[in-house]
Amino acid sequence: ITCDEHSTASNIESSVFSDDSCKELLTGIDPEISLFWKCPATGLLMKARLDGISKSSIIELKTAMDGSPVGFGKAAFNLSYDLSAAHYHEGFRILFGERLPVHFLVVENTEPHIPQVYLAGDDFIDLGFAKWLSAVTLLSQCIDDDTWPGYLGFSEDKILMLNAPAWTTKKENVTTDEDEEF
Repeated sequence: ITCDEHSTASNIESSVFSDDSCKELLTGIDPEISLFWKCPATGLLMKARLDGISKSSIIELKTAMDGSPVGFGKAAFNLSYDLSAAHYHEGFRILFGERLPVHFLVVENTEPHIPQVYLAGDDFIDLGFAKWLSAVTLLSQCIDDDTWPGYLGFSEDKILMLNAPAWTTKKENVTTDEDEEF
């Protein structure tokens, strides 16, 4: 890594370990834990790589441009962190027979590297679980049928139309040469 990258990583680490909530969450964790299990709904073999696990929590470490509740909340949804949290949650439940909460330790990747801990709520996990179940069911179907839908779904049409996004064109403001009077 470069000197700048090393410096940034060191500053992030200092910021995280100077925060009491982060320090408490990270104390006594087992880092980089792999889980392997069989999905009860589909029979598929599953795996997950957790950033960390403690006696009372699954811990996911994330960097973010915006670690605020609104900023990270949007990013977490857009990046499907609900899906991955549900995947980890379900794997742990199947293997060990208990449900552990999922905590996200988020630190901003720009100065001053503000850290924040978030607990994944039940609605977050439930939404992720619905996505997870849909995904593993579709994967199982694709494997069984040896059919892989891609962006078109299971349509026979192979070409999609690419149009300008609606926000780029305002028909009332668009004029053509034919519209102009001379």
